[in-house]
Amino acid sequence: MTQGALIDLLGLSLGTSEPQADTQIDPTIFSIVVDALAAAEAAREITLEGCDPLLPHLMTERVAGLSNNGINNSTTIGVEAELYLEGSDQNDVLTGSSVDELVVGYAGDDILTGAGGDDSFYFTSYSDGVDVITDFGFGADQIRIDRNGFGAFDIDAGILGAESFVIGSSATTADQHFIYDQSTGALYFDADGVGGSAQVQFATLSNHANLSHGDIMIGI
Repeated sequence: MTQGALIDLLGLSLGTSEPQADTQIDPTIFSIVVDALAAAEAAREITLEGCDPLLPHLMTERVAGLSNNGINNSTTIGVEAELYLEGSDQNDVLTGSSVDELVVGYAGDDILTGAGGDDSFYFTSYSDGVDVITDFGFGADQIRIDRNGFGAFDIDAGILGAESFVIGSSATTADQHFIYDQSTGALYFDADGVGGSAQVQFATLSNHANLSHGDIMIGI
């Protein structure tokens, strides 16, 4: 279905920052919305270009179960965003808009596009598949890491230190936990750097963007 039709079903209008007074959905309309969103879920493609910035919150609140992963506010992972795009345990296609988004693919091999704004791509685990970020913006976008989901490795929360990042195909020291091969766009995590554990690819920057340690934020 079209974005406009979805917005109409939800009782929203484009360009508003507050829900309208008549946005309560009766059981019949709610059922229609659930069916429509289920169809979008089956297609595994959610695009929010041009949609009301409030829409993702209302979708999450009103259609429980479509996206029930528990991240629906900025305080959860310490990032402020105007839109929150959440995937599932399948292979999702998540496309944002021109505002600042938090994009969370979760499990599966997801395709993530910020489509403008200063976006944050959040990874809850290094073993959830390999997500493709199509339009990473160096110096504007961020990659955010759930420290516990990555094994609570010995790195403090905050911006990743230079000693923990390397550009190349593999780590060369024990402290290098994040490896970016710009020639392929592959981003790896290595729990023990140059030690015995194998590095694991968890993302691909398909535009082969520049990337530095300062573009990676470690969460609590």
